[in-house]
Amino acid sequence: MKTAMKKISLDFSRYDGVDPLSETLSSKEERGSLLVLSGGGYRYDRPWLYYLTNLHLEVGLAATCVGYKPEFISDASKRPILRRSVSRLCTDWSQQTIKHKQTIAAYSFGNNILAEALNTGLKLNPKNLIISLSPQLHLDEEYHRFRKFPESTVFVIGESDSCAPRDRVDTLRKDGFRIWMVPNGDHGLDDPHSVRRSIESMRGFFDWLRPLI
Repeated sequence: MKTAMKKISLDFSRYDGVDPLSETLSSKEERGSLLVLSGGGYRYDRPWLYYLTNLHLEVGLAATCVGYKPEFISDASKRPILRRSVSRLCTDWSQQTIKHKQTIAAYSFGNNILAEALNTGLKLNPKNLIISLSPQLHLDEEYHRFRKFPESTVFVIGESDSCAPRDRVDTLRKDGFRIWMVPNGDHGLDDPHSVRRSIESMRGFFDWLRPLI
């Protein structure tokens, strides 16, 4: 019989730059956990992360949603402090959830934090899933760090996103990464010319993702 997952306990005030209103949401049947790392200007209550979070809650994963204090995003000198701090949070979360299904979803700047955490020794369950939305693949460090995890990583990339050079996307696909391309999508994964197409793209992605979680 599977052991029940213990309640996740994280004191967000212990992590420099983390929004104290970050939260852990419980599902009815906790068989695993989702960690959501927001983007710099894209919180976890915005559409892609909101529906991603609720889909995981629906299938029985608890969800820890992390946001950041604005000054740690706007002030470039404070971003390294934030990266180190949230990397430590990732490690603490993983230690509490390692015996169960683990999923980490990161959006834009959140990918930069996750890449640093992985590079500094973040240990995850072998059956983990990483969902990288709008990765900053133009940054060499982030690109090369994620390339080490082809079996567990899913990329969600806007076709028009300048932060995702086509040659690097093609290389990741050849490496065996699962990649969902958003037609006409920008860095926000929206089609700037059609709200309807933006909604259809989001729905298509979640239909595709559901069997993986």
